[in-house]
Amino acid sequence: MNASGHEDLRGLLAAYALGALEAEELELAEAHLQGCPDCQAELDQYQGVAEKLLYALPPRLPPARLRVRLADRIARGQPLSASRRIPWSRTVLALALAVVALLFLNAALAVELRSLQVRQRTLSQEIQTQNTALALVAYPGSQALSVVSKEGGGAFVLDPDLESGALFAWGLPVLDQAHTYQAWLVKPDGVRVNGGLFTVPRGQTFASVIVKSDQPLSSYSSLGVTVEPRNGSSAPSGAWVLSVGFGS
Repeated sequence: MNASGHEDLRGLLAAYALGALEAEELELAEAHLQGCPDCQAELDQYQGVAEKLLYALPPRLPPARLRVRLADRIARGQPLSASRRIPWSRTVLALALAVVALLFLNAALAVELRSLQVRQRTLSQEIQTQNTALALVAYPGSQALSVVSKEGGGAFVLDPDLESGALFAWGLPVLDQAHTYQAWLVKPDGVRVNGGLFTVPRGQTFASVIVKSDQPLSSYSSLGVTVEPRNGSSAPSGAWVLSVGFGS
């Protein structure tokens, strides 16, 4: 069966679970289900939802007059027609399944929205870093210092008289969600000052970050980066992955 035919029959599964298919559709669906484990698994999910919906509300006793009419019809030997109950139950279950489908769709859209927001923030940060680097290059005393790294390379663009610089690094591995990279500005006496957190976005081979301080960068002798817990550390606790010497 081609892909379009498969998708057409998948569209019948909800009605099949409710027993609402016409004879011709029912025959086609049953023939397809015998050779399609994916559709059979999806049908099992629909049937599970339908069964749970039958017991979703607490049982209620029918009105007294309805019980009297039913007893009277039974006494007279008249058959009990289900024609009024079946369409109503099918309609309720169909609506309930539609609600379940909408909930799944809303959840998928929410996940996609969060993903887009993360990508938007990442792109905004990269643009800010690039703009800062371009601005730094325009300063008379700007420098582009090489990064020393076992994992790759990079550059640190700065003007020693300013309080921020732009770090570009490539070759760093993508970390798990429990860890992040943290930049440290190192003073001549060895004191480490937090310079900011950054990550390597999935699917990319480089990362960039604006390293900020409350003092001109000429107050420091070097820059280093370590792997730290997700929210950063007050002092370096992980192995150094790259460094930049500012020189004299």
